[in-house]
Amino acid sequence: MAEVKKGLTGSGSTFLRGTFDVEMSIVDKKVSAKVMFHDHHEGPPGHAHGGSIATVMDELMGGAAFAAGYMALAAHLEVDYRNPVPLHTPLTATTEVVKEGNRSVHVKGQLMREDNQNLLAESSAVFVHIGGKTFLEMGGDSESEQKFTG
Repeated sequence: MAEVKKGLTGSGSTFLRGTFDVEMSIVDKKVSAKVMFHDHHEGPPGHAHGGSIATVMDELMGGAAFAAGYMALAAHLEVDYRNPVPLHTPLTATTEVVKEGNRSVHVKGQLMREDNQNLLAESSAVFVHIGGKTFLEMGGDSESEQKFTG
């Protein structure tokens, strides 16, 4: 049966919630999200800025790393922009862990139009596991349900 991580469903991190229109869910260590960019995300006329796209994909890939049990920070991030990303258009994003190491996790993602599944961006990242205690101390919280403790 699919496991849904209740602690990460909804809109993700505080940063993601406060800046972007994203509703995410995590099932079986895969992140799925509904995404929409608005006027304040604009780069080229009528389209999302590449930095906004990269930020959303970074957050969603980080969610996949977290769902796999990693308290990790991004060490390397790549985004391949396949097509312009229109504003005010329902989009879907998916991210998943593709490789796990001792201290790192590799994650890939895609951003597509919801209506025609046109691929807009592909992303990949390497996240480095810094340990639960260190990760949580960054925010002043010392309690964790994650499998890694440092």
